[in-house]
This record gives sequence, structure tokens and C-alpha cells, in this order.
Amino acid sequence: MELRRVTLKDFDKLFQWINDEDVRKNARYTQKVSRHSFEFDFLKNIENPNIHHFIIMDNNYEIGQIKISKEKIKVVYSYSIDKNYRNKGFGLNAIKLAENYIKDNKNQFKDVNELVAYVRNSNIGSCKIFEKLLYNVEFKNNDYTIYIKKL
Repeated sequence: MELRRVTLKDFDKLFQWINDEDVRKNARYTQKVSRHSFEFDFLKNIENPNIHHFIIMDNNYEIGQIKISKEKIKVVYSYSIDKNYRNKGFGLNAIKLAENYIKDNKNQFKDVNELVAYVRNSNIGSCKIFEKLLYNVEFKNNDYTIYIKKL
């Protein structure tokens, strides 16, 4: 597995993935995303030096996406796996790749001291991933959990 930087050519694929029914159900914000809204955010994010957006690749197949957003002293993850590749360990490996990317690019992340994920409690697979990777529960309510790993 490897990470490939998102380009303008990835727009349609990412728009399809973001509106996948299960992705919306498990996303931090569950409402469907309009094409106009997505285009605005996509173009803004692709030029933002604090957002590192990747396509997750496995044997030349696009299997998902992961966004690493630097917010002052923390990094917030957002990721999804294509429905044809779920429940096969790709999410766990994607987070490991993201962690390695951050470690390998220390200059860009020099002020970062924690990695953060907001995960819906109903998204049991993602909860297990962050627990397995030794993220701590910072906050939990009936809806979602905030996982944090200190660097």
C-alpha cells in the first residue's frame, strides 16, 4: 500500500466516495455533500499547505482516501475506504501510512504534538483501528469518540 497525492483528476472519484451511503452514515457530518459545496472545499483544500490529501493505493488500485489536516499543534485525520475494499485491513494500514508520513515530514509537522480522529461510535471498524494503534479516548458521548495519540 502507498499514498498518492490527490490531484484535480481525482475530483469525481472523491465526490463519489464522500457521498457513499456508509461513508455519510459514519462521517463526522452526516448530510450528503452537494457537488458545488464539494468543489469549493476540494479546490480550497488542494491548495492549502496544511492539508495533505491522498488517494490510498494498493497494487495500482485506488482503494480510498485519507486527509491529514494540520491544525496548529494537532493533526486531524479523515479517511474512507471504497466499499469494495472495506473490512480487509486497509483502514488500519492507511492510518499507519499517515503516521509514517507525518514522522517522515517533520519539518511540515514540527509543532504537532497530537494526532486526532473523530469517530462515530457506530463505526466499530474505525473505533477498533484507533484502539489497536494505541490512541487514547479523549472524549466520548452517545454519538462519537475523539481518539488522540500524543507524539
